[in-house]
Amino acid sequence: MNSMLRVVIILLGIIFSAQAEIKCIDDLRKLFRLKGEEEFQISENPLEQLRLWEQTSNTKRWAKPTEAIEVEFVSIASEELRVTELDVSGKLSQFLHSSNGKVRWLRHPGNTASSVPYKDTPAEGTVQFHYSASRSMFADIDGEFYSFKLPTNRPHPVGDVQSGKADLKNDSILSIRRSQYINQVEEIMGQPTNYKILTEVASIAANTNGNGFSIRDLRPLQDGNYYMPAFSIPYAGKKIANVLEEDFWELWGKGYIEALGAAKAQLLIRYGLQMKTPNAQNWLVQLGPDLRPTGVIVMRDLADSNFIGQVAEHNGAAKFLQMDKDDNFSVASALNLNFSNSVWQMSEGGLKQSDIDQKWGHIHWQAYLRTVMELLDIDAEAEWVTKINSEASLQTKFMEWIKTDEGKAKLSAFASKNGLL
Repeated sequence: MNSMLRVVIILLGIIFSAQAEIKCIDDLRKLFRLKGEEEFQISENPLEQLRLWEQTSNTKRWAKPTEAIEVEFVSIASEELRVTELDVSGKLSQFLHSSNGKVRWLRHPGNTASSVPYKDTPAEGTVQFHYSASRSMFADIDGEFYSFKLPTNRPHPVGDVQSGKADLKNDSILSIRRSQYINQVEEIMGQPTNYKILTEVASIAANTNGNGFSIRDLRPLQDGNYYMPAFSIPYAGKKIANVLEEDFWELWGKGYIEALGAAKAQLLIRYGLQMKTPNAQNWLVQLGPDLRPTGVIVMRDLADSNFIGQVAEHNGAAKFLQMDKDDNFSVASALNLNFSNSVWQMSEGGLKQSDIDQKWGHIHWQAYLRTVMELLDIDAEAEWVTKINSEASLQTKFMEWIKTDEGKAKLSAFASKNGLL
């Protein structure tokens, strides 16, 4: 055996053994170096890694600085505010409430909109947060991780003014209401194993105009796994596929697209909800310590969801559905899987839109349909099922079927079986 061949065999052995025995972060970094991905940043802290992906592994116009940002706060008398708290830990409570009974009001550093309360009140101090890919900001409260969704007309340090982003009146109500409902269902049914929903633990709004901010609980992500935003798939996802020696389309077709379709179906059947704009920013893909997708998907931004009335009326959500109607929040009457929105802007990362649609589109709606059939015990030979051959036909046929006596009975049986009625 010549010396060159021996060197190749030794190197291959190193690569394969590194893949098989990733025991620590150094092993993972070594593997990325061996595969020519020296610039790939890997943090020992998975929440820090999520933050880095949000800030840097994204389309260029949404990229954010990675350093900590000083966020101003003022203390406001509690009687001036509507404060709603669900599961606030001692650490977060201490962060929000002062000893004199006042509440800490945080101000987004980019905001210039006068509609945001206390915009011009002199600041009492600052705290250090980090940017996310959106207007939300990451916060480490003494080892507990949260994101603060703060109203601002400038969610990005460089970019156009987005006036609508400065109004979180409806968001502050819906985010808590949805969280209460999700928590109630999961208390009865138990935590799902193939997806997670990040809920809000608090919202704080001014009595003057109802505008305010909400606080999302990221503690469920502190479980030792990594979580990558779906919009990072064309960027970090390509490098991960290369290092794992997996076909890019197959790896993320299963790890994101199939898991996504199943999660959307669970959201509909368990909760009667669908996302209005289920874009790639609102989904996280769980990765194991070796950065291989586990099949678990994470949903965030509950205020972006609405009930599908025909489903919510029969699956145990009637009380919360009526609350939305009473407050004039939108209730959907059509199913919309919205695959195109869930791969939004991925073509800017070098993926061809035609490839995205051809390779992943059918995986998405088929996973959705399969999950609905499993949850509601629907026969594969059911006439309406046999007529489905696309996302559009699934949306139409399901809504037709759910209005029938059989469809209503299946939903009611699911809710009754799982203690939701």
